[in-house]
Amino acid sequence: MMTPMGPEPSILFVCTGNRCRSIAAAALWKARLQQLDENWAEWRISSAGTWAEEGEPPPRALLSMLLERGLDVGGQKSRRLTRDLMAAHRLVLVMEPGHKEALGVEFPELKDRVYLLSEMAGHSSPVADPEGGDPEAFAACIEDIEALLDQGEDRIMAHARGHA
Repeated sequence: MMTPMGPEPSILFVCTGNRCRSIAAAALWKARLQQLDENWAEWRISSAGTWAEEGEPPPRALLSMLLERGLDVGGQKSRRLTRDLMAAHRLVLVMEPGHKEALGVEFPELKDRVYLLSEMAGHSSPVADPEGGDPEAFAACIEDIEALLDQGEDRIMAHARGHA
């Protein structure tokens, strides 16, 4: 039985392991949302991974770079994407074309909610996974996500509210 979607705006950010990209995107969007919507606290923002190992912490490099931006995700733990979690969100933003394809196959009844994060910005490109990389890879990933959130802000807001 699927968990019903609530009336509030909602976004589920999805990557592979739910340790880097989706966690960063959710944290960056939550921070941005406070300037975009006076009712920001009513939003549901979540993250998950297509192949996540349950309960893994984010890498230290990501934690420190997000802390530099005033974002503390130290209590965040990875979780695997489920049908119920996906069904409970109006918008599912993935990081790679393979994520979008896999979710469309596994959850065909929900595929109309799934978009590449870059599609919100008007193009189609993956957000590189920094897992196992050097600090520059984490910085580049965060900058890429920030740029895509900025460029796709209006479309993200509309889709998350169910007005797209």
